[in-house]
Amino acid sequence: MKTTHLVAASFRHYWRSHLGLFFGVFLAAAVLSGSLLVGDSVRASLRRAAAERLGTVEAGLMGGDRWFTEDLARKTGAAPLIMLRGSVSESTGKARANAVQVLGVGEGFFKLGPQGDGSLLSRGASDSPDGAG
Repeated sequence: MKTTHLVAASFRHYWRSHLGLFFGVFLAAAVLSGSLLVGDSVRASLRRAAAERLGTVEAGLMGGDRWFTEDLARKTGAAPLIMLRGSVSESTGKARANAVQVLGVGEGFFKLGPQGDGSLLSRGASDSPDGAG
């Protein structure tokens, strides 16, 4: 019996198993290809969103429990800021938010935005980015 005859007889006898295996491999390949495409799309979207949010920022340095001088920031061309954890409460005391991030920034901080011209300064401190008030 020749090898080709044996292979053909095997395919004829186990055709249902081979067909199931074929569709299983096809489905697995389709799922993996789809997830790779979606993953690349999500990665590109996240990278674009991060670049838009960073604006002209190139690097950042947290001092931990130590402080950098404003003079050092000016010499390096950086925008100094103070970042602390705090809490906010309504003046009537009915509402309170714990563990909020409080930022103390100067004018140079706003020049790091995507436009690089400090255009965020034209809005008031209480205005929301979408202009809702």
